[in-house]
Amino acid sequence: MSNRPAQLNPEWSLGYQVRRCHRRFDRLLNAMLAKHDLKTGFWYYLRVLWIRDGVTQKYLSDMTNVTENTTVAIINNMMQHGLVERTRDK
Repeated sequence: MSNRPAQLNPEWSLGYQVRRCHRRFDRLLNAMLAKHDLKTGFWYYLRVLWIRDGVTQKYLSDMTNVTENTTVAIINNMMQHGLVERTRDK
């Protein structure tokens, strides 16, 4: 008798199921946002701003787990779409 564990079907793993669920959510989100001419990347920032308005770019970067350079580019793009305003903190 072998001490090796029986091979498990990868589709039964929690990680596989979570990833599969995320991919389906992402597809649905893309479809819903496209109806409003919004980019998927905007969603994560708008969600943070929905919860807490008037935050810094650094805060947005931290909350979305995205680099600050990328956050600046996305904010600039969102400004062009009229979704956000940027003001200098006094």
